[in-house]
Amino acid sequence: MAGRPASRGGVNGLQIGLVSFAIATVLALAAFIWQFTQNKKLQDDASRAERQVQELGRAPEFYTNEARARKTSVTAVMDEYLQQYGALVNAQPKVTLPAVKAQAERAIADAARDHEGLVSPSDSLVALVRRLSALLAEEKRRNGELADTLKLVQEDNERLTREHQVISTTFTEGVESLETRHTEAQTSFEQALAEKERQRAALEDNFSRASQELQQMRVQGQADVQVKEQEVARLRAQLDDLRGKIKELQPETFDPNAIVKKADGRILRAIPGSELVYINLGARDGLKVGMGFEIFSPVDVPREIRGKASIEVAAVLSDTAECRVTRTTAGQPIIEGDLIVNIAFERNRRPRFVVRGDFDLDYDGIMDPGGGREKVEAMIRQWGGDVIADLDETTDFVIVGTAPFLPELESGQTATAVIVAQIEARELARSQFRELIERARAMYVPVITQSQFLFLTGYSADEFAR
Repeated sequence: MAGRPASRGGVNGLQIGLVSFAIATVLALAAFIWQFTQNKKLQDDASRAERQVQELGRAPEFYTNEARARKTSVTAVMDEYLQQYGALVNAQPKVTLPAVKAQAERAIADAARDHEGLVSPSDSLVALVRRLSALLAEEKRRNGELADTLKLVQEDNERLTREHQVISTTFTEGVESLETRHTEAQTSFEQALAEKERQRAALEDNFSRASQELQQMRVQGQADVQVKEQEVARLRAQLDDLRGKIKELQPETFDPNAIVKKADGRILRAIPGSELVYINLGARDGLKVGMGFEIFSPVDVPREIRGKASIEVAAVLSDTAECRVTRTTAGQPIIEGDLIVNIAFERNRRPRFVVRGDFDLDYDGIMDPGGGREKVEAMIRQWGGDVIADLDETTDFVIVGTAPFLPELESGQTATAVIVAQIEARELARSQFRELIERARAMYVPVITQSQFLFLTGYSADEFAR
């Protein structure tokens, strides 16, 4: 019997295959559409990223590697380094690069203005710091040298002060001893003479009654006189011996080297080419503005009164003074440690002067009518010295001009009583002038001329010609 045909209403394998294929096709199509959409989005993102890279630029490799190592963004790394840069420049991390740059440029410009010639406006911050550090080191070195120099000057000053005190004490004691012995000898001599005068008067009153006694007394008196004369001769010999010792302390002639050895002070600072110097004297020493000093080298022994330069005090501080250079000598610059001298000035003492003669302070060949001597005396008092009327044992210096002028009668002129009196007065003045010089030399008191005095006070003829 034949088989029965399959029912048409049932689902066979082909239909199932077609359905499966259709479903697979739909799924594949959906997946393709989804993938296409995602690719489109990625392309848009890539396009936007490319535009940002073109706008912002690519970060250097250093920052890229640093961001990868830290597992952070390049922007975070660059921001951190920017803050560190701001803190390094001006200690303010929260600042923008333009602000940091502006502040750095202002700092460099200020340094270039304050240190012109040493710092350039085009220098970098590192170069600026290095140059300022070098300047600071050099300044510290100079300060150290100045401190060493000041210490040496102070030690020299203390040593000279001690030497001066010893010499002054020895001289004062010698003079006092001489004065005491001289007074005792003079008193003894005068008492002996007075006693002999009284004895002579008594003998004359009793001459008629006791001639033999008077004769004996005369013999005895002559013997006593001889003894006293021998005593006086002995005392005079002692006086000459003491004068010789004084001569050793105070030379008969004026010695420039002796004045320089007793210099008043020293040059503390002298800048080559500058018209200003600084000395180790000040208000505590009695220094005054306008005072002049002559400058000598402490090494070279002076052969003449004129120093190598002259200065004038311009400003006075407590222990130092600023001085203006008024005269220099070619080839002999003023250097630190040079000695300064003003014969009318002395620390803690007022030198004593006797002034005699006529003076021509402006060197015009005409004696100043009465005013020259007064000007010299005024200078001595102004700079700290004393002017005394006559020579004595306390006199330090005798300043002389020219001998008083002796007028001569013109041919045919009659000498009236007034003219004769004037001539006699001038002759007496000339005689007293010469006698004063001789007495000063006998007492070993230095005699100084007008030019020597002006040189040793830092003045010249130009000072009086104005």
